[in-house]
Amino acid sequence: MKKHGFRLVLAAAIASLALPAFAADELEILSLNPPGGALSGIVGGASIGPGNSVEVTFRYRLDSASDGKIGIFTAAVTGNPPTHTGVEVPIWVKKGKGEVKTRFSVQCAGSDVLIVNVRYCLFKQAPGGPLEATLLEKFKDVKFEFRCKPATHPGGANKPDIGFLRKGVYLWGSDPTKKHWVDWGTSVNLTAVESISPKVGNGPCRFNVEYYPKELNGVAAGPFKNGIHIDVGVLSDGPMTLAANAFADRTLVLPLSPGGPHGLDVSLDQPGAVAETDEGNNNGAIRYTLEGSCTGTPGPAGKP
Repeated sequence: MKKHGFRLVLAAAIASLALPAFAADELEILSLNPPGGALSGIVGGASIGPGNSVEVTFRYRLDSASDGKIGIFTAAVTGNPPTHTGVEVPIWVKKGKGEVKTRFSVQCAGSDVLIVNVRYCLFKQAPGGPLEATLLEKFKDVKFEFRCKPATHPGGANKPDIGFLRKGVYLWGSDPTKKHWVDWGTSVNLTAVESISPKVGNGPCRFNVEYYPKELNGVAAGPFKNGIHIDVGVLSDGPMTLAANAFADRTLVLPLSPGGPHGLDVSLDQPGAVAETDEGNNNGAIRYTLEGSCTGTPGPAGKP
């Protein structure tokens, strides 16, 4: 009996090794070319290619379907302008694994477009062509400026113009996936629990504040400093410089006071070190309220 029982167990173990493995679909971005920076957007019916789009290299594995599709998208993705139109080139793949390339861009509609997040997916293709299901969905932080407005020189080409690429700021605490985008002239509600250090206390809470200064007149600017106005006073950010038509991504950690509403103002080139063609587009302001409070000693403001 013991010998017979041993044979049954061994046979079952061998049979289990013959079962098919669970399907494991995979998709990852290997590279972006360029990795960031400024490009032209798609104007009219122009072809997508180098200079007006980003080339993406994917590594994929498709096990759960015979045919699939890979796509990368900018529209309707958190953090990107809600009204822009994305331009994508989908790519079709067969069951198996490999590396493929495709491109994405945006359609120009007047304003320059800042893309800070992309969504990329692996889809299952049903027989006959239509998509049947989303097999994988992922997101990636990026920094691309698609330029749609031709360079202008309203005050002459001999002076720079410092303004904002996107008119507003991002606010977030310990989780960068939960950013608040706040347009100039609007308000946002924050909570102490989402701050960088949400300890119980009666003082301010630390949050990241991100904004995007840009040179708008085709003339290099700098060096200059920016002023961030909050309840504790004016905090200085800089010095910094901007190449012609370039933008910068500036992020500070600031102590924000509980309650509210409070003001948060950003003043570029304060106190006016650079002579500009337009001095009236250097300022932006939001209002915020903060529910709860944090430790009374949040630490110094500065880079995160």
